[in-house]
Order: sequence, then C-alpha cells, then structure tokens
Amino acid sequence: MKYYHFISARRMDKEKIDHCIELLCNRGCREVTRTIGIMERHEPLPEAAALTSEEHAAVLHELQAIMAVYDKPCDI
Repeated sequence: MKYYHFISARRMDKEKIDHCIELLCNRGCREVTRTIGIMERHEPLPEAAALTSEEHAAVLHELQAIMAVYDKPCDI
C-alpha cells in the first residue's frame, strides 16, 4: 500500500501523484536521486508544481522508497 493513503485526512489526487512519480521515474535513477534532493530542499520542481504539500510529500516518500532498493548509487 502506498504511503499517500496515510499522510493526510485531506483528499489527495492519486492520479496526479502516480503520474508525477511515473514521469520522474521514467528519467532514470540518477535523475530520481537528483529530484529527491531537490524535493527535500523544497526547491521548485516544475513536475510537482501542481501538487499540494501533502501530494508533494507523498511523491517524495514514494521516490525515496523506490530508490531504497538500490545498494549503491545507480548508473542509469
């Protein structure tokens, strides 16, 4: 079960979250790692501009979970 089902009582747009995650993951793990850093620093990210703060947190958490499966930095 995905993280964003738990983080807020406010309604989040699951399709918007999933679309953002898919868009970012399609760029490869190096780019996802870079994107995680940007999101953690709360810097502007065009792909996440339409997300609420709760949706932003859900995307960040999901990306972190995806990248956690790698033992070392990836080369993709």
